[in-house]
Amino acid sequence: MKNRSNKSKIRVILTAATVVIIVSGFAGIALRELFVQRRLSERYPLSKADIPDIPGELMAFEEIPDPVRIGHESVYDFSVDREGRIYVAGDRSVHIFDSDGSISGKISLPATPSAVKAANDTVYVALSD
Repeated sequence: MKNRSNKSKIRVILTAATVVIIVSGFAGIALRELFVQRRLSERYPLSKADIPDIPGELMAFEEIPDPVRIGHESVYDFSVDREGRIYVAGDRSVHIFDSDGSISGKISLPATPSAVKAANDTVYVALSD
């Protein structure tokens, strides 16, 4: 009877030790990746000059020369429709911009949106309720 009880205790201890080792290993890998990525990005910052020129026919979008004032304190998501209009969700509204960056509309919302998606002729906005 004692022999069986001791074997059960040993199995529990070995199982617990194995779980601790595995979890520690995964935590170590995750922490290493977090810190290595941070250090690499600090050591090798990416500038616009580092990005190769991409032929115009391969570009789906082009950069607007002047910065666009979004009008939101916090932005949570954005989407672009087929016409090139940009929908920016944040601060209890969705601002709509033309492809040149000028504002063309605003959708006021009862709560802060968490996502926006322009698909076909419909704009979908996700709210918490």
